[in-house]
Amino acid sequence: MSGEHVERRLAAILAADVAGSCRLIGIDEEGTLARLKALRRILFDPNIAEHHGRIVKNTGDGAIAEFASVVDAVRCADEIQRGMAEQNIDVPQDKRIELRIGIHVGDISKKTISLVTGSILQCVSKGSLTPAVSASRMTLAGKFVARLM
Repeated sequence: MSGEHVERRLAAILAADVAGSCRLIGIDEEGTLARLKALRRILFDPNIAEHHGRIVKNTGDGAIAEFASVVDAVRCADEIQRGMAEQNIDVPQDKRIELRIGIHVGDISKKTISLVTGSILQCVSKGSLTPAVSASRMTLAGKFVARLM
């Protein structure tokens, strides 16, 4: 163990990506990328800001955001998913953009934020967490975890 002090802080990390983005881009690359850009501008970024979060990283078909409050992160995820549902009302099922969102709460440092968010994205992509936010929440080992459905 290194004697170097690592400054840590408690944070809620929201990681989001598009389910089936490769398939959607394969069908209509320009249209999908234009829709993603518009959704980010009108839905994702404003909700992150409204809930006192900040974008840490853009991942092409998703993003990673940090919040000081898990409540703000969960409320933000809920509003984004509700907005996505509204955006998809008239879109055929095979062309819908659907977000997977995961939230992690814990101590972070500049070095650990990408590891934490990478783990969330892996869970989300493997179906451990599912697309829309539900009211189901659980506490595990003293950490608040939002179960996303």
